[in-house]
Amino acid sequence: MIMITGGSFQGKTEYARAQYPDREIIVHFEEQILQCIRENRDPAAYTGQFIESHPDAVVLMDEIGNGIVPTDREERAWREAAGRVGCRLAKEAGEVYRVMAGIGIRIK
Repeated sequence: MIMITGGSFQGKTEYARAQYPDREIIVHFEEQILQCIRENRDPAAYTGQFIESHPDAVVLMDEIGNGIVPTDREERAWREAAGRVGCRLAKEAGEVYRVMAGIGIRIK
């Protein structure tokens, strides 16, 4: 698995498509974590199953943990879960990139 992270609208999808045209690309994994929160499912368990079933995927995930801590309970839970899941994906991935301004920087 390859993980690509970075801020919103920084060119992650374009970068992934250019670098890995023949691989499955999963965009906005953080939204799948939000769906887990809304459906009262365990994001960690979901992520573990995802990793097992998509070992060759390129997973894109927006960084959502920067800035002011939200007052909304669901948004705080999502932000924390997405951070923990992002750490797990990075640990399990063979390669990790951060994309800023369309430029990918390998961090693992």
